[in-house]
Amino acid sequence: MASEGSGGTPDAVSVVIPARNASRTIGEQLAALSRQDYRGEWEVIVADNASTDGTAEAAARWRGAVPSLSVVPAGARPGGNHARNVGAAHARGALLLFCDADDVVAAGWLSSMAAALRQADIVGGFLDLELLNEPGVGCWEPNDQREKGLPIGLGFLPYAVGGSLGVRAAVHRELGGFREDYVRGADEVEFCWRAQLAGFTIAFAPGAEVHCRLRRDRWSAFKQGYGYGHGRFRLYRDFAHHGVPARDLPTAAREWTRLGLTLHHLLSPRRGVRWMSAAGMLTGRTAGSLGHRVSRLSDAPPPA
Repeated sequence: MASEGSGGTPDAVSVVIPARNASRTIGEQLAALSRQDYRGEWEVIVADNASTDGTAEAAARWRGAVPSLSVVPAGARPGGNHARNVGAAHARGALLLFCDADDVVAAGWLSSMAAALRQADIVGGFLDLELLNEPGVGCWEPNDQREKGLPIGLGFLPYAVGGSLGVRAAVHRELGGFREDYVRGADEVEFCWRAQLAGFTIAFAPGAEVHCRLRRDRWSAFKQGYGYGHGRFRLYRDFAHHGVPARDLPTAAREWTRLGLTLHHLLSPRRGVRWMSAAGMLTGRTAGSLGHRVSRLSDAPPPA
């Protein structure tokens, strides 16, 4: 397979999976990719971000079942964005599709994403939160993509979630790839915002569905929420001059109060995970406001 810039077909696709310690789940994702119906040229690249649990070996066992599967080391620095960029550097397709090692793409995901990229520079798919998660184990963000399309970050611009993001390879190169210093959260948001501010287009691919696996234990949910909160403060710092709206400190105080009033949710195995996610988000925002010297708070989550 050759890239668009070296004479390959404009529909050639490279699927990039950044992976770190995902040996228990990556097989499900690769099995789902092996069942895709895309008729053009395509390949799969697993970018191993210094895993210590045999992720690379688990992925390599799918060679032959998954078209043109390669596993490349991507552990020079931690973070999903570094792994994405390394995978993209090894890619030969004109279209880059990114998905996560702990999710499962639905049938037709690849075809739908590729079709959407014929109309836009960047696309994002729909994230289903039901199939891989127990009933009631949700997250602090409403899953209303079916009706509203791509999520809007901080009330500013839409973005594609990293677990289902497509971009033309030429656009990825022109933008210099994903920013690798975004390691705690909001990494794909920064990329999508930067692209739109540079004049590139973004669109929603509703037929490109990915079954997303949420955090199942409280500490993991808290850490993930913390990263999201911290990352969003960095977004505000980096893009405030473009007009990103913000909420003031009294608003943040009210959010903490509302979270405190739902403290009893910790007694519930299911609601407790969601509460810890929201608590992590608010804690991350507070830490981000101090670390990034931002005195106003943005995009607080609803109560758990």
